[in-house]
Amino acid sequence: MPISDALAPLLDGLTDDKVGRVFPGSEDGLRQAFRRATAKARIVDFRFHDLRHCTATAMRRAGADLDVIRRALGHSSLAMALRYAHAGDRDVHAALAAVGQINGGPMVDGPRLKLVR
Repeated sequence: MPISDALAPLLDGLTDDKVGRVFPGSEDGLRQAFRRATAKARIVDFRFHDLRHCTATAMRRAGADLDVIRRALGHSSLAMALRYAHAGDRDVHAALAAVGQINGGPMVDGPRLKLVR
């Protein structure tokens, strides 16, 4: 799994086995630890797998190309990456605002448009 340059030194030396896993034990043990941690933090309706969606959405908001997100998640299709990299109303507004700033200013004068679903 790819990781950021900032994360690499934090994980260095934490591997527990010969295959380089950071979290020791089984996958079930990791899931149980995650459930205990979310319960202790009073986080409800959140699964370990949801972290993939959070990461993909954060990458998209940071401006990552959808194909880059697809590769980071290990997906074979852009369609699957789209299921993970969510775009909300604020993302649409931010993109429209950025387009509106082309050539140093708003492209069209007028009232702010509300996004309609």
